[in-house]
Amino acid sequence: LRPLIVLLNSASEEAQSYAAGALMNCASSDDANRIEIRELQGINSLISLLSSRVDVVQARAAGALFNCALNAENQEEIRLLDGLKPLIALLASGSEECQANAAGAMMNCALNDAKTREDLISLGAIPHIITLLLARNVVVQTRAAGVLFNVTVYEPARHEVRRHGGIRPLISLLWSRNANACGVIMNICEVDEITRKEVMEADGLKPLTALLLSPSDALQRRACLALANLCLTPVVAIACREMGVLKPMMSLLSSRDAQVTSAAARGISVCCSSDPPAAEELRLLGALKPLVHLLSKHVDAGRGNGAESTAAEEDQLAVLRQNVATALFNASGNPEAATAIRELGGLKTLGSCVNSRDKILQASALGALANIASKDKIGRVDIRELDLLKRVVRLLESRDITVQLRATDVILNCALDSENR
Repeated sequence: LRPLIVLLNSASEEAQSYAAGALMNCASSDDANRIEIRELQGINSLISLLSSRVDVVQARAAGALFNCALNAENQEEIRLLDGLKPLIALLASGSEECQANAAGAMMNCALNDAKTREDLISLGAIPHIITLLLARNVVVQTRAAGVLFNVTVYEPARHEVRRHGGIRPLISLLWSRNANACGVIMNICEVDEITRKEVMEADGLKPLTALLLSPSDALQRRACLALANLCLTPVVAIACREMGVLKPMMSLLSSRDAQVTSAAARGISVCCSSDPPAAEELRLLGALKPLVHLLSKHVDAGRGNGAESTAAEEDQLAVLRQNVATALFNASGNPEAATAIRELGGLKTLGSCVNSRDKILQASALGALANIASKDKIGRVDIRELDLLKRVVRLLESRDITVQLRATDVILNCALDSENR
């Protein structure tokens, strides 16, 4: 590696090109090489070559930085050595290879380094990246969308994407099953109601709904979460229901991928919260049965069944349980759905969740019990006979205010039954 880095400073542009290309390949899959390139001051030399007069030198230097930036420390190094400015300049290159590699380098730099995300906005990169969403080259499009996906983890970037007209080209990419574009839509719709309405008005709900049927788990998950974020706005939630989003989302509850299942439950939960008639449609579609089954299955798994799992897998299961319980909570606001959940044996499972240390899961389960007790006379009796009232009363002393309030609701509604009183 050392002689290759020396050649980056050669007077020969051909030597520079071959050396940058060799370093690009060496850094493609070996993290030790990425680290050594940084330690040998190779990052600085590669950044210098981004200003070369020769396209192939620029492209290979950008490609080497693209691969080097797969290492988190290198991401920061590129920023500290002022590498973002020349990378942004290359986005306007006439060479598609330069554009693709420069966008790829920025995509990787923005993956873990929060300051890079901020700098890309302040350096005016967003409009140039949005322009590349319209490129003819699929690799350029995908990497440009990848930059936006990573940058929009940072909330101010989300407004920049909308402000600079990024929504329509992103929606166009959804039709070609671009996972990065779907991820950007997911991110930018998380907090901004104006963005949600603009996505709806730009006809973005149709391709997102189609992506629920994609063979790709990643696309299914991102489409579910994008639709969930969109449905935080009631008018969009109504439009989603009318478009038939609930049926394909319901089918994903049986996915083999726990993250897809969790995302589908999240989508269903938000739909029911923002658009109450969605709960009745879910009941008619038979979606309550898989939700109750999922919660029962994964609450039992959460108690430990002898199988070993990683911390990441445990976190994923925790989120899955939360999303399913919240979906049942929101659906149970509908009287017929509340009765159906009880008839499906949901009370016992919800009662198990009441014992959880997970306050989000606990609060959602209590909310569902409160709704069922409010709307279903037999449910009030069953809650008593399952000996759930004792557990609920103990939670009046919880340190979590939401758990306290929901426990109070359960008791208040159960007290409509004289024997419960």
